[in-house]
Amino acid sequence: MVKPYDAIIIGGGLMGTATLYELAKRGKNCVLLEAASGLGEGASFANGGMITPSMPDPWNGPGVAQHLMASFFDPHSPIKLRPSAIPGLMRWGLEFLWHSSPKRHRHATVSNYILAAHSALKTQEIADFVRQDVDVKHTGSLKIFDNEASFTAQKNNAALLKDLGMQYEILSVDDILTLEPELENAKDNIFKGIRYTQDLAGDAYLFTKSIAAKATGLGAEIFYHSPVEQITKSADGLFHIQSVAQEYSAKSVVVCAGTASPEIMRAFDIYLPIKPAKGYSVTLNMTGWNARPNIPVIDDAMHAAITPLGDKLRVVGTAEFTGFNSHIDPVRIDNLFNLFKRLYPHLEKNIDREEALKWTGFRPMSANGVPYIGPTKIPGLWVNTGHGHLGWTKAMGSADILTSMMFDEQPAIDPTPYSPMR
Repeated sequence: MVKPYDAIIIGGGLMGTATLYELAKRGKNCVLLEAASGLGEGASFANGGMITPSMPDPWNGPGVAQHLMASFFDPHSPIKLRPSAIPGLMRWGLEFLWHSSPKRHRHATVSNYILAAHSALKTQEIADFVRQDVDVKHTGSLKIFDNEASFTAQKNNAALLKDLGMQYEILSVDDILTLEPELENAKDNIFKGIRYTQDLAGDAYLFTKSIAAKATGLGAEIFYHSPVEQITKSADGLFHIQSVAQEYSAKSVVVCAGTASPEIMRAFDIYLPIKPAKGYSVTLNMTGWNARPNIPVIDDAMHAAITPLGDKLRVVGTAEFTGFNSHIDPVRIDNLFNLFKRLYPHLEKNIDREEALKWTGFRPMSANGVPYIGPTKIPGLWVNTGHGHLGWTKAMGSADILTSMMFDEQPAIDPTPYSPMR
């Protein structure tokens, strides 16, 4: 009989790989099962390339119902609800709207910030450790606003979090152009800006690969093409996982499978209100450009961002609730190209739209915008999922507090807001 693993991690995105690394670092005999042919090929592959404690507020803010209704008629709406997705969103959608009250939304924002700030520090520590493999830069980020109302709302949100450690600077248009001169041609569309100095930038896909290599170097194992078909728990307390390839057993199981997590947990009669929020990105090659953006810029009006990543430029944003429809909508891609043109019109001549890498992925969005991290009602069954648009931002911090709980230690932050049983 094969000796069981200490832990099996299901899912090889940022959450699963970060969890594998933390467990391997602590000497656990663990294995990661990934359904795809490689790590980080889902929502982690071509995301925004930013770690942003500055963006802890969930998408279901007060007034979101009106925005979603209006999106039926606006193909360029930053957040779009497809009518075909409504039947599959009924229960989740009611919870999503219920959590959009000012009080609940504020509580979720605070919970997200505490986790994101802790995670950013952990990510920087890991990035320094694997510096030869991944380039995570402490660039900060710049959010720009085109009107006073939206600026004031975000300024008030930052002020709410200042006592918890949020670091930011209010910028005039002149300040913005000093920080990012390439925005000169867009200055007529800018009212003011906020620079968030805690934020980081880098390639999440390369980061995933790097920490996976460190984990396997510590003895962890990774198996690809291994979708989970069945999980059972025997009388002796062991979990038995049947994948396409073979059967595995372990004392503990950690579900980090993103949007697939609710289906896995259903076998144990555990409800996780998580739905796919479809995001888009385009990646441009900046080789040979005489001028380049220097810092990640977030356009508040478009709910989108532009992030320099070495010789690449990642333009990312928009969200669709469209089920698991993976079709790349050219209108949503055009939104991203139009954002680039809006901010950097003088650089548009450098873009080859046909050669740009166009991508879409499904963010695992919890109903209240706060992830699920910790033990379930089944002893030995843990989850680390539902991080929405802040997957990389929260990955290392989530893995850190999860492994602390698995070792019956006091986590660095209070894990209560993230409990799967909340």
